[in-house]
Amino acid sequence: MKKLLFIILIIVLLLPYAVFGEGAATVDWVVEKGYFGVGGLNLDTKINRASFATVTVRLMGLESEALNYRGRPAFKDIEDFQGGWASAYISVAKENGLMSGKTLDKFDPEGNITYMEMLAVFMRILGYEDGVDFVRYPEDYYKKALEIGLGDMYVPLDEEVNRGTVLDTMVKALNTPLKGQDHTLFHILNSKLDKENSSKS
Repeated sequence: MKKLLFIILIIVLLLPYAVFGEGAATVDWVVEKGYFGVGGLNLDTKINRASFATVTVRLMGLESEALNYRGRPAFKDIEDFQGGWASAYISVAKENGLMSGKTLDKFDPEGNITYMEMLAVFMRILGYEDGVDFVRYPEDYYKKALEIGLGDMYVPLDEEVNRGTVLDTMVKALNTPLKGQDHTLFHILNSKLDKENSSKS
């Protein structure tokens, strides 16, 4: 019996490597590369829409576009939010179809993100499209999230998520194959970082 329990324990410990293989994204990798921000992690704090928009832009590899953004703010209520630091990120997220406003001209940067809203955005990053891969909200979105292994059926869809949940789900998204492809977002971002580092050396 003890031998069987020992074997099961070894399998459980090795499972992440069996699932993702060598070179999978981890929490440490996400934090080290700055995709989750450069301040404290504050994992128990709820994430607002401005911070989440910033995370999505980084995951799409569009941070340089945000840093060099010269267009008009996409919404009226983002320029003055906390000095306007997130205005460009929110505008880029909107232009790339990742996030929309609460109304046509208001984004609500201080509002919190629900679990279902978070899943919908991560699926868009993975290449899934509104009106194509899911139509009815939230039913179709939730079904697709569970189908691709991104969603957790034990988390209420309308629960406002904290930064820890976003970080854990981000790692899952990075290790989930892109729609219709064999490679993951992690492999794309890691390859891009390797090229940038080699060009600097």
